[in-house]
Amino acid sequence: MLRGLQGVLDRLGRRPSCGGPRPWPGLSAHARLVLLASLLAGPVLAGPAFAGQPVTVRDVRLHATPEATRLVLEVSADTPHRLSTLADPDRVVIDLENARLDPRLARLPDGAGAIARLRSAPREDGDLRIVLDLRERVRARASLADPTDAFGFRLIVHLAPAAGARGPSG
Repeated sequence: MLRGLQGVLDRLGRRPSCGGPRPWPGLSAHARLVLLASLLAGPVLAGPAFAGQPVTVRDVRLHATPEATRLVLEVSADTPHRLSTLADPDRVVIDLENARLDPRLARLPDGAGAIARLRSAPREDGDLRIVLDLRERVRARASLADPTDAFGFRLIVHLAPAAGARGPSG
């Protein structure tokens, strides 16, 4: 396959028979090969988010212990996300790029642990916003876990009580 691509690139690197300028002047054959391979493989490797298909939040699970609260969002593909915390009232905001909730999710789970309530809304830019209304101030962090035999991609949001937390929000 690489020899076939190299042949295509060699032909692209030569002056056209019509006498026009050489495409990609100054690029070596190797650089042209890398460029072409990147263009061909990029959409395949980037997954559905790159191809324009929205990432689907397939499941939402909530686990609370006395030490921490964990929210797990099972998503159909790797997706960029942003996590932020807000005060007065205390909230955690999760923005997932080019995402939507699975229509089969009738409703989000009831709050537990540090989370009083979960709510979500699609944004005009195609992103999905999930808001965690909190009972107390927390330290929040998020990480994306790779798929396993049992689960797909998971965005795991870990909430731990903040140092000097003032107790339940009112």
